[in-house]
Amino acid sequence: TQTDENKVHVSSSKGYEAPNSYKTCLTYKDGYRSGTYLTFYGENSTKKAQKFADAAIARSKKRISSSNLGEFEAISTEILGSESQFGNKLENTEVVLKIASKHNNKQAIEIFLKEISGLSLATPPGLSSFTGAGRAKPSPIIRLFSYLTPKSDIEVKIDLDTKQEIFKDKISPKTNKTVPGIFPEKVEQPEVEIILKKLAWGRSGDKGNKANIGLIARRPEFIPYIWHSLTEKKLRETFQHFLGSKSKIERFYLPGSNSINILISDVLDGGGMASIRNDPQAKGFAQILLMQKISISKLISDNL
Repeated sequence: TQTDENKVHVSSSKGYEAPNSYKTCLTYKDGYRSGTYLTFYGENSTKKAQKFADAAIARSKKRISSSNLGEFEAISTEILGSESQFGNKLENTEVVLKIASKHNNKQAIEIFLKEISGLSLATPPGLSSFTGAGRAKPSPIIRLFSYLTPKSDIEVKIDLDTKQEIFKDKISPKTNKTVPGIFPEKVEQPEVEIILKKLAWGRSGDKGNKANIGLIARRPEFIPYIWHSLTEKKLRETFQHFLGSKSKIERFYLPGSNSINILISDVLDGGGMASIRNDPQAKGFAQILLMQKISISKLISDNL
């Protein structure tokens, strides 16, 4: 309710008190990374791309070993066009190889890039690349460390025009209150399988090394089927090619908007600033999920 110019009163909201800590983060340097994209077209392009990657990696490892530079921290190859983002390696007549590596020594990354460049001039037929943007170069890996800082430890100063004010944030009383979980109702025995895209909209992104997927049901009656089909087991099967040994999957139901939030931790190879993945920010995770089949009732299916 508007109470004055540029002022409104909000009431009837529910939830926890504001936390007593600020979300804060630090960044730090942790070695180097680089990589490149190469196009292969013609018969057996997927196999050619894989053989090229294997050869470049083997030559690079041999050279850095002879230079006593130690092993690569990580190497990533993804063949785009073979459904690599879906965990597959299908043969195709036109693919793009993404090949990248991490190492704590800049010289090792330079060797890696030189071996790729040298091999690309003399190996598989049908290999090409666009070099108008210049050759790839080593770049520092910047990692993110997130943590909580007590509000009482930070003095907040606000500068407005020529005035400066000290802002003291509210310190909330400690509470052990819990809110009972609300979940979608149970559904009839599913009889028909259908791709999720017909039932929901989806979008995804990153939060550090976590993937965040949001799904909104196209109609309220769809949400129970979506919730009960997208179990943790189903989600693990869908994203198993990205998951790490410490990956955790959490689901959150948002009844007011008929939506679901899915949070997957330790899944982005360190996150946007440190990852050598093709999709370091989980921008396509929702698209992968929308293509999965889920079970619904025949009545729902007949009325789509």
